[in-house]
This record gives sequence, C-alpha cells and structure tokens, in this order.
Amino acid sequence: MNPAKCTAEDYINFVIATPRVVTATEAERVQPISENAPAHDAFTRLLTRLEPNAETLWEEAKTQIDLSGGINLITLLWTDGVRCVPVDYRIFDKDTDGKTKNDHFSEMLMTAFERGFNPQLVCFDSWYGSIDNLKLCRALGWHFLTRESRKKWGRFFVQKVSFNNFA
Repeated sequence: MNPAKCTAEDYINFVIATPRVVTATEAERVQPISENAPAHDAFTRLLTRLEPNAETLWEEAKTQIDLSGGINLITLLWTDGVRCVPVDYRIFDKDTDGKTKNDHFSEMLMTAFERGFNPQLVCFDSWYGSIDNLKLCRALGWHFLTRESRKKWGRFFVQKVSFNNFA
C-alpha cells in the first residue's frame, strides 16, 4: 500500500485558511505545485480514515469561540490569484496572551519575511492599519493596500501603487 499523500495537519491548515469553499477538490486546487501533490481523492480518503469525534473537537474549540461574534482567528494567506496558501495564523485572545490584533499581525508579517516571502502587495483590513504596521510593511520593502482610517493615520504618507502590474 502506498503512503498517504496528505495528513490531518494538511487538511486542518487548508480548513483554517480557506475563506469560503471547504471541499476536497478545493483542497487539491490550493496545494503547492509539485509532482507528488495530493489529489482530491487523497483528501477524501484521509477524511474517511479519521474517526469523527465532535465532542473532542468542541472541547478543544469552545474556548476559542465567542458564540455571539465568531472565532477570533487571524489568518495570513499568500495567493497567486488562484491558489490560497496559509502562511501563518493566530488565535486572538487578549485575556490569555495580552496581545492585540495589531501585535499578532505584525508578528505574522515578520514571520512571513523571515520565511522568505516577498509579496507584490500586502492587503489587509483597516482594523490592522495601525501606523506601526504600515511602517513595518514599508520597512520590509512591501507595498500595502488597506482601507483608509483617517483617525489612525493622521499625516502618514501612504504609498501609491500602480495596479497596471497586477493581473
């Protein structure tokens, strides 16, 4: 019998990173390009092998879920416009670690930089648009795109990006 081409961790990372479509075919589509990349059948076989245990999953997840507002999960994704690949993720729980969402965001940017990522553009919600995060993007040599929040930015110089180079 051949060894499995994907693991439970591969599938978990896919589920965490996917914004909408959670299917085996989508899991296949977003895998890094390689000769031995898992096909959708590999994910289907994996899910068949795993014993579902909803109670265990709930016990682990319930501390991370605010039933009134959702899961406090911050995800950093890389995309080429077709595939979405998780680069990093963090659970936001300020009461536990004392970190703000902006703290997590800047740490994830630094981790991506240390891993050798050099994106053409960093896009993020205005929630993460603190002056420190904008300066960090600039210091890393990265262009950024976010919504303007005049209260946060004041007189901060916003880099202008030409969209002619993006497909």
